[in-house]
Amino acid sequence: MKPATDDNPFFFQYGRWSHAFKPYTGRAGYFDSIQGRWPFLVLLMLVFQTVVLTAFLVGWPCWKLAQKTENLRAHIPTIAYFSLLGIGFMFIEMFFIQKCVLFLGHPIYSMAVTIPILLAGAGLGSFSLKRTWKNPKIWLSILGLWSLTGWTIVARPETAQILLQQPIMLRIAAVCAFILPAGLLLGMPFPFAIGKLSKFPDIIPIAWAVNGGMSVVASVLAIVLAMTFGFQFLVLSALAIYALAFICLAKANSRQENLQPERLGRPGPSS
Repeated sequence: MKPATDDNPFFFQYGRWSHAFKPYTGRAGYFDSIQGRWPFLVLLMLVFQTVVLTAFLVGWPCWKLAQKTENLRAHIPTIAYFSLLGIGFMFIEMFFIQKCVLFLGHPIYSMAVTIPILLAGAGLGSFSLKRTWKNPKIWLSILGLWSLTGWTIVARPETAQILLQQPIMLRIAAVCAFILPAGLLLGMPFPFAIGKLSKFPDIIPIAWAVNGGMSVVASVLAIVLAMTFGFQFLVLSALAIYALAFICLAKANSRQENLQPERLGRPGPSS
C-alpha cells in the first residue's frame, strides 16, 4: 500500500467516466449505489438539472426585468462580470474543500471547517472594501488571490507533510489560518462592483441573480472538472475566470462612464 498522490482524489470514486454507460460487473451488494455507472449518471443528471433550473428560475426573470431596462447592451460586461465571479468563487471553494479532505482526514471535517471560514473571510473582505475604482485594495486582491493560490499549488504539499503529523485541532487551525486571507480577497470584488452600480439600480437585481445562479451551476461543474482533469486544472481555471472577470469589469467601467443614469430603468418622479 502507498499513499495517494494523484491530483483528483475523491472518496468512494471507484470508476472512470468510461464506466458511465457500462453495467457494473461486480456482484450485487451494499455498495451498488456508489459503484459502477450510477454515480456518474447521477452527477450528469445533477448538472442538467442545475442548468435547467437556473435558466428557468434566474434567466427567465432576468430576461423579463431586462425588457424594462434601457441600454441593457451597455451593461452586458457588468452582467458577465458577476456571472464569472460566481463561477470563479465556487471553483476555488470546491478546490479548498477537496484539497483539505486528505489533510483533515474526512470530507465532513473539510466541509465543516472550509466553508464557514471561507464565507466568514469573504464577509469580512466585503465589509472592509471602500467602493471606489481607484482604491488599491481591489488590485491587491487580484494579486493576492493569484499569489495565494499559486502558493497552494507549489508549496502546500511540503507544508502539509509537516502538519499531517500534528493533532487534528492544530491542522484545523492551520486550515483556518490559510483560508481566511483567501476569503478576505475573494469577498472584495463583488461589493466593489455593486458599489459601481449605485447609479444604475435596475441592474443590481440582475447582477445578484446571475451571480447566485452561476454559483449553483459552478458548484456541480467544479466536481465534474476536478474528477476529469484534476484540482490543479480547476484552480487554474478559476484564476483564468477571475482574470476574464476583471477585464469585463474594466470594459463595464468605460461603458458606464458614457451612460446617463436618468436614461436607465423606469422613469422617476418628475420635479
